[in-house]
Order: sequence, then structure tokens, then C-alpha cells
Amino acid sequence: MKILILLLCLPLSATGQIFKCSDKDNTVFSDSPCGKNAELIEVEVPERNNMQLSNQKIGKLADELHTTRRKRELNNRVTRERHHLEKINKNYQATQDKLQEELNKVNAEKQRYKRKYAPLQESRLKDKAKDIREKLADARRKYHSDEAAAKAALNESIRQKAQFE
Repeated sequence: MKILILLLCLPLSATGQIFKCSDKDNTVFSDSPCGKNAELIEVEVPERNNMQLSNQKIGKLADELHTTRRKRELNNRVTRERHHLEKINKNYQATQDKLQEELNKVNAEKQRYKRKYAPLQESRLKDKAKDIREKLADARRKYHSDEAAAKAALNESIRQKAQFE
């Protein structure tokens, strides 16, 4: 029993292994080999002195890990926001094409009834064409609003990303 207590009282020196892998744009740190060119970094586990790490290497590594993670997060955010902007443009174009096609059909039908002197049917088609034009205007307003918000978010992400480079 005395031996167990003595063993618990002895300070244990521990070391950790961290692997650093780099490619074109990214640096990744891992506790296991993360690629062909993995670089082994031996790190001593620091002792705590007043809640501060005593090993400067750990502090530098933590800063590098934070910066790497933040860069990756910002790159992903920029990519997501670019895709979102593309999706807004595609959806607007599809909506506009669909409504314009409907409007063209209504106008063609309206011309046909105009020749046959059917004022009631022509009036109904005028109302339908007016509704479609209003939908087009609403879609245009929504598109410009969504596009402006998406561009602002993208520009902000690009600005934040530039701070880390």
C-alpha cells in the first residue's frame, strides 16, 4: 500500500506526439499520422503554474492550431456563401423563366380571343397577365433583396478571411 501512495506522489513526465501535415493551402495537426509527409512533433505535456501553460511551444502550437482552424472555417464559410449566391441566382432565373413563359402563353391566348371578339374572356386574360406581371415584380424585388444580403455576407467573410492571411 505504501508503494502505491509513493507512486501516486511522484510526478510523471509525459510526452505527446503531434503530427503536422501540410499541403498546398492547408496545415493540419493530428494525434495520428495524417498523410505521407506527416512531420512528427514531440511535445512535453506542460505543468500548470497559476493556470498558465509553462511550455511556450504548446502556446505557439495552440495559436497555430487556432489560426489554422479559423482559416479553414472562413474558407468553408466563403464557399458556402458563394454557393448560396449562385443558388439565389439560379432560383430567380428559373422563376423568371417560368413566369415569363406563362405570361407569353396568356398574351398569345389573349390575342386569339381579341380576334374572336370575346371581351369577357379577354378581360379575364388581362387580369391573369396582370397577376403574372405582379409575381414577376415580386420575384425581382425578393431576388434583389436576397442577392444584396448574400453579397454582404460573402464580402464580410472575405474581409475576415483576409485578416488571417
